[in-house]
Amino acid sequence: MAREEYFNRSLLRALLIVEALGKEKTPLGIGEISRLTGLSKSTTHRLVLTLESRGWLKRLPDNDKYCLGMKFVTLSWIAREEFASCREVHPFLCKLADITKETVLLNVWNNNEVICVDKIEASQQISVTPKLNQSFPIHAGASGFAVLTTMPFQMVAQIFNTRKFETYTARTLIDPQKLLRKYAEAKEKGYVISFGEKDDGVTGIATGLYFPHEQNYASISVVLPDSRATEDVNKKIISAILDIKEEINLHFNFATKSI
Repeated sequence: MAREEYFNRSLLRALLIVEALGKEKTPLGIGEISRLTGLSKSTTHRLVLTLESRGWLKRLPDNDKYCLGMKFVTLSWIAREEFASCREVHPFLCKLADITKETVLLNVWNNNEVICVDKIEASQQISVTPKLNQSFPIHAGASGFAVLTTMPFQMVAQIFNTRKFETYTARTLIDPQKLLRKYAEAKEKGYVISFGEKDDGVTGIATGLYFPHEQNYASISVVLPDSRATEDVNKKIISAILDIKEEINLHFNFATKSI
C-alpha cells in the first residue's frame, strides 16, 4: 500500500468532493459539499470551480448546485468496456433472473470496495433494486463478501485485520475473527447468504467469480425482500446460482479459482 506522505493533497481533496456528490446522488451546494467533506468553503469553492471547468462537475443554473458531469458517464462506460467479461456474463445474469424471478447483480472488486457493474431487475412487483455503479461494503451483505471468497487467505486476513468496518444493522459482523470464520465457511460452501447484514429486510445470496485474464475478483448475487426468502426459495436460489457459476466457468474455459 502506498505511503500517505506521497499522496497529492489537492487531488485527494478534489476526490473527496467527487465522492460526496456520488454518494449523495443529488445536486449539492458549496456549503453542503463543504460540510460533507470537512473542507473549508473557500477550498471547496476553488476545487469545485476547477472540476467544473474541466467538465467533471456540472452546475445547475437555477439553484447554483452541482452534480457529477458527463465526463464521469463517459469514463464509466470506458471502464465497463475494459471489463470485457461483463458483456459475456450478461446472458447468464438474464438466465439466473429468469429462474429466480429476483434481482440479479454482477459485482466487481475495486480498491477495497465492490461495485455493481451490471444488473437484471426482478420481475416481481415488490423487489430490491440496487443502482448500477452502486458500491457495496466487503464485510456486510452477500454481494461484497462473496468477492472475498475468490481471494487468497492472506489478502483477506490483512483486510480484516487492518480496516475498521462500519456497523449497518444489528446483524453486521465487524470482529476480524468472526469475519475470518465466515470467510472460511463461505469458501467451503461456495456461496454466501446474508440476512439483513447491510440493510434490514433484505436477503442476499451470492457466489464469487474470478476472471484470471483480467485479474478481476467478482461475484454474482441475487437480492430479494426477506418476506420472500423462505427456506425453499433460498435453496432454489443457491442451487441456481451455483449452476450458473459452473456455466460461466465452462463458458470462459477456466476452473473456479482455488486458493
